[in-house]
Parts: sequence; structure tokens; C-alpha cells
Amino acid sequence: MHLVRSGRPGAGRVSHIIQRPERFLATVLLGNNLVNTAAAALATVLAIKLIDNESLSVLVATFGVTTFLLLFGETVPKNVAWRRSEKVAFTVSRPIRLVERTLSPLVTLLQMFSSASNRLLGISTV
Repeated sequence: MHLVRSGRPGAGRVSHIIQRPERFLATVLLGNNLVNTAAAALATVLAIKLIDNESLSVLVATFGVTTFLLLFGETVPKNVAWRRSEKVAFTVSRPIRLVERTLSPLVTLLQMFSSASNRLLGISTV
């Protein structure tokens, strides 16, 4: 990678992530699912406390979290990353590596299940 050879700070981290796309994908998927599930649970608890009607509170929490996550957890970040990919890569490489290390056993387990599923389905990996 040109940026690694040029000595740009953080280029080694970005290169490490790029060289292991399956691990990166497993880390992002696991992190997203943990955050999304926690957000849904917290929003539901909060809505139940604020709204007397339990069914309505669950509906409000579900709609609210879904809208929030679609906008600020999916659409906006992907558009920013698409337009400023290098800047985003260098900005998020440190947190991604931290999450990867923190969740390492779960990331490895997810990778193993994913690889086994791909083999069973005859799908070649990245």
C-alpha cells in the first residue's frame, strides 16, 4: 500500500484491516448487531416508562429506533464513507481495531460459522 510506504500515520492499521476483509466484515456485523439490539431494548424500556399503553410504546420504540438506525446508522455513514473513503478509513481504523480486539473471541466464532456455512453452500470466500 502506497500510504504505508509513505509513512502516513494510521496507514498500517488501515492496511491490516484491508488485508483481512472477512475479519473486518465479522467485526462490523457483530458490532452493529450488538449496538442495534441494545438501542432497541433501551428504546423499548424508555417508551414503556413514558407511554402508558404497552402496545403503543413498543410500536413507537420500534418505529423510532428503526428510523434512527436507517438514517444515522446506515444511510448517512455509508454516503459519507463513499464520498470520503480514505478520510473515513483513517478515522475509523483505530475504533474498528479496538472493537475487533475486544470482541475477538466472538468475531473468530462468527468467522468460523460463516466459513462453514459458505463451504456447505458452495460459496467461495473473499
